[in-house]
Amino acid sequence: MKLDSIKYIYLDLDDTLCTYWCSAKAALLEVIDSHFPTKEESDKFYNIWCKKFDYIRRSLKTSEWYKLYLESETPIRNRVFQEALEELGKDSYELTTIMSTEYKNKRLELLDFFPESLDFLKAIHSKYQLGLITNGPKDIQRDKIKKLDIEQYFDKIFIEGEMGFGKPDERVFQLAEEHAPYKKSELLMIGNAYPQDIRVPTQRGWKVAWIQRSTDMPFSLQLTKPDFTIPQGCPKPAIIVNNLNSILESLESGTLNV
Repeated sequence: MKLDSIKYIYLDLDDTLCTYWCSAKAALLEVIDSHFPTKEESDKFYNIWCKKFDYIRRSLKTSEWYKLYLESETPIRNRVFQEALEELGKDSYELTTIMSTEYKNKRLELLDFFPESLDFLKAIHSKYQLGLITNGPKDIQRDKIKKLDIEQYFDKIFIEGEMGFGKPDERVFQLAEEHAPYKKSELLMIGNAYPQDIRVPTQRGWKVAWIQRSTDMPFSLQLTKPDFTIPQGCPKPAIIVNNLNSILESLESGTLNV
């Protein structure tokens, strides 16, 4: 398959360009260790927190909390900490607020690019028009973009919290197509999550690059490695890589170097 027809590139943010799950896990462990003196209690809280977080993560978009979440992560984040503390017998509004805020701040502080991401972004920005499509609350995603200082690279940024819906909703990709005045076959989507980033644009006729990173898994699942299985009957992307530089090589050569 040829890539020399690409005119516009859309990128995902979390765990495509930056280390979201790694920074989130490191931040949570640091906050927990600062508030619980023993390993037994720290481990117990961590396991409870992961269980609470994963339940909310899976059910969020169909829950009454979703509209609040679009504007701000704070109510959901506070709820996870509150329920985890209650299960430990530490029902404290003050401690909930302190730990939740510390976690948010530390997670942002630890957020960083993957080693090749910034050079990759600079390289493709010099040759292509770029857009960003990211799921998440308006406040948190804007904080990440500001911290990483990447707004300058994109002529359009689509954020779930600002649109009122997120990937894999077809409307996200329809808006992206309306913004980029090119054929669908001239659009390239680069992302890390098959359900959110890969399936729908592939079905719509985009070129799609799936970056599979070893760290790409919600730590709340407590898995040892990510699952990159393509669901039965779903389309394969044009290219599957584990490093953004491989996509750059394919773009420069005009062909897929799988």
